[in-house]
Amino acid sequence: MSGHEQPDDLRRALPDPVCAYVYDPAVLADRVARLRAALPGVTVCYAVKANGHPALVGAAARVCDGLEVASGGELALAEA
Repeated sequence: MSGHEQPDDLRRALPDPVCAYVYDPAVLADRVARLRAALPGVTVCYAVKANGHPALVGAAARVCDGLEVASGGELALAEA
């Protein structure tokens, strides 16, 4: 799979039952934009401990003001 499939397409490709968390960097960007609109001037930081998947951390780094880390591993991920 290319990584750009819709969640339902991915689910259908797996045997039932399927349990999964689905994260979409575009949704993250939208939520940050909404937060900024609702709270002008706010500083938005993503807590890497919330989800350390490299693609999601990268997306957060692009739209947030910073990344909050609590360990050396999280720092290494944030710097990457």
